[in-house]
Amino acid sequence: MLRSLVVVTAVITAIAARSAQASGLDTSFGTGGLVVSPVEPDEQPRALVRWGDELALAGKSWGASTSSMQVVRFSSAGTLRDVHAFDVGIASSGLKDAVVDGEGRLVVAGYAFADGENGLQTNAAVARLTGDGALDSSFGEAGVVLIDVAGHDDEVFSLLALADGGLIAAGRTSLPVDNGVVPTRGALWHLSADGAVLHQATVTLAGESDELVAVSAHQGGFVAVGTAVYEAGNRASVAAVRVDDQLALDPSFGDGGVGLYDPGAFLASVGVSVHSVGARLLVGATIDNGAAMPDFDLALLALDEHGNLDTSYGTQGVVAASVHTLRGLPEPSPDLLRAVVPDGAGGAVLVGDSEGRPVLVRVDNDGALDQRFGNAGLERVDPCGPSGLVADAELVDGRLVVAGACYRDPFFADAVLVRFTLDGAGSEGEGEGEGEGAEGEGEGAEGEGEGAEGEGEGTLTAADGEGERERSSCTCRGSDVGPHTVATASLLALVALRLRRRRYARHRERRPAPTARYSGSSVR
Repeated sequence: MLRSLVVVTAVITAIAARSAQASGLDTSFGTGGLVVSPVEPDEQPRALVRWGDELALAGKSWGASTSSMQVVRFSSAGTLRDVHAFDVGIASSGLKDAVVDGEGRLVVAGYAFADGENGLQTNAAVARLTGDGALDSSFGEAGVVLIDVAGHDDEVFSLLALADGGLIAAGRTSLPVDNGVVPTRGALWHLSADGAVLHQATVTLAGESDELVAVSAHQGGFVAVGTAVYEAGNRASVAAVRVDDQLALDPSFGDGGVGLYDPGAFLASVGVSVHSVGARLLVGATIDNGAAMPDFDLALLALDEHGNLDTSYGTQGVVAASVHTLRGLPEPSPDLLRAVVPDGAGGAVLVGDSEGRPVLVRVDNDGALDQRFGNAGLERVDPCGPSGLVADAELVDGRLVVAGACYRDPFFADAVLVRFTLDGAGSEGEGEGEGEGAEGEGEGAEGEGEGAEGEGEGTLTAADGEGERERSSCTCRGSDVGPHTVATASLLALVALRLRRRRYARHRERRPAPTARYSGSSVR
């Protein structure tokens, strides 16, 4: 399972040298602030959590033809502890998020393939591990809960651990094919401490491709955020819903419990995270600012307790950070937000990718860039040339640990951990290294199907259930967005900038004229 120590040492040394100018790196971690996972086979990290005194990097690993859920555990200093891979489906399974519950058990979630009435399908999957990494037999069936909503594909993107040992899971469920298109809806599940499904809800956001990718406790209920794609795949909005203990929509939030927000000009308004900071909600997103070239910004939306944009935060409730502008470069860049981490002082750090390199942007409690951090609020590191992806980030003892992947070629990757200090010192690191990441040859699939645009208020159907559950105060975020989302498909084609630009140019020829950056009311 472990790769040759010589090879791993060479990779770490090269990465450390390439990133030496990034002064925000915590050099007491790993080698020069960096850890390259020595685990085979190929890894795709999705979530990073603190598990006791250690770090757990959760994702999936690829075998010869199938994938498995995998958890790789490191010491706080970045030393490999152990590896746990497990299958929860009949063929392949994938992991999208992980949390630690009040009993110190690691809970992971994603999808697992299963036999369905219409052939092979994916079920929403949740599994719980004991402290030694074994599946917990007291949870679900042999440690695993598989959920089939209506005989079609289901998937979990985010978990929230509750104080009573229960869980709130957010994701999506698919509907029957309609004119060649597979519509999806947001989905929420409330699980008991032993894995029983207490409540289940399907949420309509805009009526075409809807999904919920992050969930947090808020104001006595729960808020989930995600993406709503509509107008036959030509537009996308950041979406937020608030529900009560039984997963029924809260009519005092947004429009009947659902809010759609359009901080960008077109398509790439993709919600990826949510954090409750007092009465305010901070929603992380990637937005398209409407430039002629692919120019996506890292964004943070502030919502008040009723789901309206908090205009006292940032610019009319929105912070939009353009990495190429902060770097003083004329060429636009497709910047993708991966995680938002509250810094414990009222501000937050936006963690994302910019042309395959990790970037950090820090804002204060009013949404202004923290000029003391990095280079005018921006920190950029180059761990593996223009071929890396950020997966998640976690604040651990005042230091920010970022998890991601460095691609050896378009198909195979090494998981990487990078740790930063947040003391504000430093300047931007620009080391490019010797090698270039292999350029992908294929294009991400673009959805072309037609679908009816959802009208009216969002609707939700919840199963009956009694009893209130005590909630913890932790916040959770989605580590990935779904492959059926057209906006996501365009965003995830990172390995070849040339192909992105060509595809974007063709797409703009088909799209309607962009709207104003901040238009109308904050909630549609």
